[in-house]
Amino acid sequence: MQQPDEQRAITTARHVLSGLIRAGIRDLVISPGSRSAPLAYAAAEAEAAGILAIHVRIDERSAAFMALGLSQSTGRPVALAATSGSAIGQMLPAVMEANHTATPLLVLSADRPDELHGTGASQSTRQKNLFGEHVRLAANVAAGVDPGDQVQQALAALAGDQHSAAGPVQLNLQFRDPLVPAPQERIIGQAWTAIEPGVWQGSAPAQQLGMPAQDLVPRRTVVIAGHGAGAEAQRFAQELGLPLFAEPSSNARFSANAIGHYRPLIAVGMEHIERVVLFGRPTLSRPVGKLLANPVIDSVIWQPAPVAWYEAGRRRETPVSSWSQLQEFAGTGAENWLAAWQQL
Repeated sequence: MQQPDEQRAITTARHVLSGLIRAGIRDLVISPGSRSAPLAYAAAEAEAAGILAIHVRIDERSAAFMALGLSQSTGRPVALAATSGSAIGQMLPAVMEANHTATPLLVLSADRPDELHGTGASQSTRQKNLFGEHVRLAANVAAGVDPGDQVQQALAALAGDQHSAAGPVQLNLQFRDPLVPAPQERIIGQAWTAIEPGVWQGSAPAQQLGMPAQDLVPRRTVVIAGHGAGAEAQRFAQELGLPLFAEPSSNARFSANAIGHYRPLIAVGMEHIERVVLFGRPTLSRPVGKLLANPVIDSVIWQPAPVAWYEAGRRRETPVSSWSQLQEFAGTGAENWLAAWQQL
């Protein structure tokens, strides 16, 4: 029974989505279910106002991986919603991937109120901390209370800071009946949707100015762009005239510096490589792993902020957080160095 002084479930859902949209979240992937109905109705209102895009997927596991891919491709957090119980457990594989790739994935786990737990109520489980160490934060919003503080905590954890990498967050939303809007309410023209969508800022460190290329020592350096390296790796290689070995998931494989078929070519040219600069996370390429493990080749990793995929001191590469220091290590491409790889 709803108490007179508590807010309705639909109001909580609207407050949550309002906070997310103002922060720059523009996509919600949702798997239909009864307990998540408040989120579905509020999302429909936001979509009708043109401030949110909804993606409906029946299977929660598929929905979670779709949200993961959306976030990685757009660079923005993506919200992921499902009903209570085992449905939330289906998201664990994607949450684990988001943890290790520092992907800001926000799980909005609809839940039953505390009074229904331990009663045998359908689709109820202990889900407040279901994802354990694989989320940066697990925050619970009790039924009938304003979610403002928890939403702000979730947004901060999604972005990360200089001490903690960005990554997935669980915001557990306990909804008490009624789960639907009042009968007279309509999807179109909801007052709460008259908000200005924000632009996601994240916690990316400010880019530092580099050194002029003519002041650098010519070297036989290669740049490796692993998962999530992005355009930064491509720009670095292009400015210094260095060959770029860019993995498919790096989002850095564009420009003439990107060497096609680099994996088999590494074995041919490794003996000529003096130094390696690594951006992002190297994944399934054994030749790249062999190159990075070569004890006679000096290597560094660009790490201006914490990362989630390895522990400090566990990799061979020296972390570098200064753009000028990274350029000084790499040097400018030696004469015909890039051209030789392109010809090869």
